[in-house]
Order: sequence, then structure tokens, then C-alpha cells
Amino acid sequence: MKVTLKELMAHLGVTRTLAGYESDTSQFYDEEKGITCSAETRMGGDRNDLEVEVQRLYDQPEDDKPPVEQIMMMRIAPKMGESWSPYSLVVKGEDMTGKFTGWEEGACAFYIAVVLCLKRGEMPDIDALIDEHLQGEGGQAGKSRRGGGRKNPKFKPPTNVMNMKQGM
Repeated sequence: MKVTLKELMAHLGVTRTLAGYESDTSQFYDEEKGITCSAETRMGGDRNDLEVEVQRLYDQPEDDKPPVEQIMMMRIAPKMGESWSPYSLVVKGEDMTGKFTGWEEGACAFYIAVVLCLKRGEMPDIDALIDEHLQGEGGQAGKSRRGGGRKNPKFKPPTNVMNMKQGM
């Protein structure tokens, strides 16, 4: 997946191109369970690195769990010319970089799904979204993202993401 920075922002559901040190964050707090889910896209100060992260923060973590659980961390950097490409993906502590065909698109789809839940005021079902976008049948991305023959397929984000309004 090699796309321009503007296209990358659209793939992540970010409505504008981020400047250095700028971020786009969505959160939801489940008062009953005492859990906050956060999704954030952060641009590095020199605009040569983009981090995409999903976390859960617990008010009262279980004895054997830390108060912050990192669900996903994807790192993206510029490549030749104007194109940007993900180079690292860690999901629940497991390095999933290159583990399945279309891992970059699967990670973007997972992130967008989390953000849409948060913007609707819902706690995302992380395990179901991981299964749908990052594991699926046989421990790999669903069949809809397999195959293709082209080395550099174009990723088209869901149309409802492109129509998201800032501040929903």
C-alpha cells in the first residue's frame, strides 16, 4: 500500500492532513465498566512518521493487568516521492507486519471501524473487529482482501468514512 498523505488520511478516517505534532483523537468512556477506548492518529514533528494507535484504559484494572492496554500500533512513513506506506503493525502485543496479504488495508479498516464506534458513542467489540479485519478464517485477513495479482493494489475506503464530518 503506497498512497499520498492526503489519501492516507482518508484511509484512516482523518478529515484533514495533519501538521507536525498534530493528532486526531476519538474516545468513548463506558462509565458502567470504567473503561475508556481511545483511537489516535499522530503526526511526528518533522512530518516523517505517522503513528496510529488504539488503546483501552481501565479505571480499576484486574490484578494481573496494567491500567493501559495497547490494542493496535501502526507506524507509517513516507517512501519514494510523495507516497506513504505502513512499515509496522502490532496488535495486542503481536507483530502482524506482513503476516497476511493486505495487512496494511486490514489495519486501516480495523482503525476506521473502531473510530466509527467511538464517534457513535459505543464501546467497540475489539475482538470481533480484529477477527473481521485482521484475522478472519485461518488466522489471516478475510478472503475479501486476499488475491488480486497486482503488487500495488489501490485501497478504497468505505464511502461512509469519506462523508464523516469533523466533530461528530
